[in-house]
Amino acid sequence: MSVATCVSGALLAWRSAVSEPSAPAGMARFRKLWATREAISATSPRLVQAKALILCALPYTPTAERLVTRTAQISPGVRLSVTFTSVEPGVALPFGADRALFGWIQTQAIRDDFVSLASLTGFFRAFDLHPSGREYQCFRARLARLECLAISVRLDGPEESIRLHLHPLKQARTPRAFETSDQAPPPTQILRRSRYGFSLDPDFLAYLRANPVPLSLPLMRLFHGRPKAWDLTAFVLYRSFVAKRPSVVPWSDLMAQLGSQDTYPRRLKATLSQVLAEIRVVHPDLGARFLPAFGGLQIVPWRPVGDYLGRRRLRADHETTGEPA
Repeated sequence: MSVATCVSGALLAWRSAVSEPSAPAGMARFRKLWATREAISATSPRLVQAKALILCALPYTPTAERLVTRTAQISPGVRLSVTFTSVEPGVALPFGADRALFGWIQTQAIRDDFVSLASLTGFFRAFDLHPSGREYQCFRARLARLECLAISVRLDGPEESIRLHLHPLKQARTPRAFETSDQAPPPTQILRRSRYGFSLDPDFLAYLRANPVPLSLPLMRLFHGRPKAWDLTAFVLYRSFVAKRPSVVPWSDLMAQLGSQDTYPRRLKATLSQVLAEIRVVHPDLGARFLPAFGGLQIVPWRPVGDYLGRRRLRADHETTGEPA
């Protein structure tokens, strides 16, 4: 099949699934998605996150709550519950695009127990963020929320319950200027000392390395500022990748995982359906779809071209750094 035919087919599907697809903004979005499709390969950079954080999402917007709980049905009779807690008074729970920085930290932690502040400047490059004063201030606030995050993971099965209590960024060492400066210097000026950084919780690292979910960084970059799209993309790709047979995630279960507070279900479904249309521009063979009305999300077994999400490459990444897969 020629490239022109592929583009025409993808554009036709895009126009049938997206509101105002021919508007300048819609066409610009399609071009970005197509460029990502062209760029993704078996050697594309990846973002790695712990499975529980794929199945149960952080809040989308700032919340006054000190803790929130998300649940996910893993299999018949087995339910996962994840509780996110802020352990320091006056510091809010992570929310929104904090999940992207948390994903970047987990990706770095796969290779090293210690994540330096200097290495986190790569976060700006990875997500095409300009190191401006505003972005730097957001970066500092996101780190502060993540430093105070505790996670409780509970798995309830027919015969037993398993609990795991985690404080991902177990120990932090940062320069005082990083915490107190009202100015906003470029990150390379303040994050250059390698002795500053985070020692991650050994239990969290063990869980992450035993339950890694690799995702395409070029694709996730597109959803950096859209947390609902980020969560749905991660969930759909993971569930489709590990599926052995078609299945349906009930709408109520999907809402319990995402924790959406949208009071207009039809609007939310339209938003999520558009996200699926965007994913299909990049992965046209992805079979996941929303069923009519609120019948749920149908998952179909799927493997990306080049299998860039496979554990085989994740194991190879570890072999280059001496870490276990």
